[in-house]
Amino acid sequence: MTTDMPRIVSRRDLRVYMACDDVAFHETPPSATQRLVERILPHANLGLWFLRRNRRLEYLYNNRARSPLHRLAYLIAGYRYARLQHRYCCSIPVNVLGPGARLWH
Repeated sequence: MTTDMPRIVSRRDLRVYMACDDVAFHETPPSATQRLVERILPHANLGLWFLRRNRRLEYLYNNRARSPLHRLAYLIAGYRYARLQHRYCCSIPVNVLGPGARLWH
């Protein structure tokens, strides 16, 4: 499988992708209070919340062959993500969105 887009294969990559997504969703860096509200009330910014779930699933998907524990974590996260996709009628597969993506809901 060849792809032009880099994939999330390490925790560092995951942090970089999530930081790029945060910049895409917020014109200015979010304050500590705003970050806390987004953690407590995920539906305050539903697009970013859903995208973060997608990013974590991408990381687990790309590392699922490392160990049985990684495989189990991927299966659990994949099941939870499929339920979210069904709930919000939004189907976004892994490894298709580049860094700094923005989802409108």
